[in-house]
Amino acid sequence: MSRRAPGPRLPLLGSLGRRLAAAFLGIALVSIAVLVAVTLVLFDVDVGSTSREPETVYASALASGLRSAYLATGGWDGADLSPSLALARVEGVGLRLESGGHTVATVPGPSQGSRPRVLPLTADGRLVGTLSLTFPASGLTPAETNLRNSLVNAVVIAAVVAALLALSAGLVTSRRLVAPLRRLTSAVARLGSGDRSSRVGPIRAAGEIRQLAETFDAMAADLQSEDRLRRALVADVAHELRTPVAILRAELEAVSVGIRRFDPATVESLTEEVDRLSRLVEDLGVLAAAEAASLGLERTRVDVSVVAARAADRLASRVRQADVRLERQLSPADVLGDPGRLEQVVVNLLSNAVKFSPRKATVELAVSRRDGEVRLAVSDEGPGIPAEEQPRVFERFYRGQGAAGTPGSGVGLAVVAAIVSAHGGRVALESAPGRGTTFEVVLPAAPAD
Repeated sequence: MSRRAPGPRLPLLGSLGRRLAAAFLGIALVSIAVLVAVTLVLFDVDVGSTSREPETVYASALASGLRSAYLATGGWDGADLSPSLALARVEGVGLRLESGGHTVATVPGPSQGSRPRVLPLTADGRLVGTLSLTFPASGLTPAETNLRNSLVNAVVIAAVVAALLALSAGLVTSRRLVAPLRRLTSAVARLGSGDRSSRVGPIRAAGEIRQLAETFDAMAADLQSEDRLRRALVADVAHELRTPVAILRAELEAVSVGIRRFDPATVESLTEEVDRLSRLVEDLGVLAAAEAASLGLERTRVDVSVVAARAADRLASRVRQADVRLERQLSPADVLGDPGRLEQVVVNLLSNAVKFSPRKATVELAVSRRDGEVRLAVSDEGPGIPAEEQPRVFERFYRGQGAAGTPGSGVGLAVVAAIVSAHGGRVALESAPGRGTTFEVVLPAAPAD
């Protein structure tokens, strides 16, 4: 027994799996980037616009506080400016208080500040100082900036976690998707290398992939069956050819050395063997033509009863040799068909009936017309065909268990089915073990003249 050749070893995660995982990760990263951008923009717009509104309020509050400190001491010397300076620091506002060309107090402003806002400070109707304020360009206070930075850090951490989860999900999904494809690829490779027993088998996959695997297994089974049938055909055809050729050679040698006289009986025997070879070659030709959809018909108006009688006459010698009685019930019935092909149908059906009939049995050949159809029936008293084999009897090269010890190539009924189908008809059988078999061909009747 030959050992199955191992299929090509594929990587755990091939190019398709890597691309799927990368696609998952890419989609996750793009989605996260969009989310971060939208979040920060909305934060800056909402919080920033809200923060710019109280700039005037802060400026007024700082100016009022400084003015109150000035009035409390009557000058800047000794004035308590710390509340106003503390407010400026908390809000991130740069402050410079000048009076008489001197700087009274300063609070460092933001590194990227907006245009300074200058406010005059008056007390008792006279100018006592100039207040210059610098607000953050973003409009955010230090607390709001810290909140924004914390939000960015949280989003970045969430983005990293989401990216890792997306990558993990992508890898798992890719492996689950790619694994059945790898099995299918391996099975196809084995089938291509000649292993007709290669199958994918049951797989856990999406519906389309599972259907593809099932379709492949069905195709592989068909190919294996075809190979088996072809091998059987070669053996059967070789056997079928060997017997008549051997008989022909023996007869001719007997005549050539004078053992047998070249009389009509010898000629008839040689003719029968030649006819047997001719039928086999003709059947194989019909099957080949039907397979190539090039089975040609020379249609003409023909009486099926006449065709059936002519076919029965051709087989008269075989019927006598088989010690079988042939009964004819032939009524005129015209069809538009090929006389030669239809005669081949009758010959094949009668040959089968005679071949499988016991001695002294009766074979019936009937032709009738009813309901706009022509019916040709061939019945025998043979062993019958089991019910489980009946759906396959018209397959090319198929031979049932009951035909194992009977000569034949398994193409006769397939030829019948091909010719009848080409005529637009149908063929059916009725059989039961021990009760014989009836094949019925139904053809469209020719229109009345």
